[in-house]
Amino acid sequence: MIALSFSRSIYLGLSLTVIYLSIQQKNFKKIVFFLLFFVTLIFVIPKPSGEGVNLKRLYSINSRAIDYKEGIDVWKNKPILGFGYNRIRYVKKGDSVHSGATYSSSFLTILVSSGLLGLISFMSVLWSLRKTNKLAPSLLIFISVISLFDNVFLHPFILFLLLTILSDK
Repeated sequence: MIALSFSRSIYLGLSLTVIYLSIQQKNFKKIVFFLLFFVTLIFVIPKPSGEGVNLKRLYSINSRAIDYKEGIDVWKNKPILGFGYNRIRYVKKGDSVHSGATYSSSFLTILVSSGLLGLISFMSVLWSLRKTNKLAPSLLIFISVISLFDNVFLHPFILFLLLTILSDK
């Protein structure tokens, strides 16, 4: 199902998670097998027409780069404490109605809304959550990598699932 998402960030997150798990289990054959299987799968799955399934598309990369630059520029105005989560819409430049209150990356959204102190606090919570159970490190790697490119961490459903899974000791 992940191969059918055509999401490069999910592909990267899954790859890094499998590499992490293989290193933890000291089974490097898994890395080679997974990469060969997954790359083959990506090339053989049927692709509907449209730009959304084109893995070489540059539009989304360029739009995210512009969004990240804008977020860093806004963050520079209040680097320590940020603007507040519900205030991003009012300080963010542009006419975007769809994503007016956030940025493409969860980490950038946290940085702009709560400043460096908020991002450090968030990262320390993630660091402490990695010890909650055996699944936690790989799950946090997967979601963190995806959250670098998409605002995944801050979706209520993802937060609910993540905290439910991690709270099971």
